[in-house]
Amino acid sequence: MALPKPATRVRDKTPFQLQRAEKIYEMHVLGRSTRRITAELTSPGPDGAAPPFAHLDRGTVMRDIAAERQRRVEKHGERAEEHRADSIAAYGLIKQQALADEGGSHLFAAIKAQERIDRILGIDQPVKLDLRLNDLWAKVDAGLLSLGDDQR
Repeated sequence: MALPKPATRVRDKTPFQLQRAEKIYEMHVLGRSTRRITAELTSPGPDGAAPPFAHLDRGTVMRDIAAERQRRVEKHGERAEEHRADSIAAYGLIKQQALADEGGSHLFAAIKAQERIDRILGIDQPVKLDLRLNDLWAKVDAGLLSLGDDQR
């Protein structure tokens, strides 16, 4: 007989839980360990005031760090995608205006705009490095350049 399926509904965090997760994440980013975070947030204040988060354990601290990190990744990821789309649109307009120039004097701007669009999309071609190895080997063969094996 199969066991009943556990509840898959996830409750939204309360404002108190969101505030706690943000505080814990900020402490984590500043380099505090989970043990130290737990100790600082569960111990009473210097004047004997109640601790800000009295019932807190390391598991909750680790879950809050992971959840807040994920929330921030999603938040900043959406912004990055929006910014990327805006940049592509702006460079597209620059390219379009440069190509519309009848004198052809802005052709370089159109090429640079297309290169920037390709770089944003991640489809730019690798840069070719001209190392002139044949020239170096010719100098080595002629005795004008040593490979450094005999130098110490």
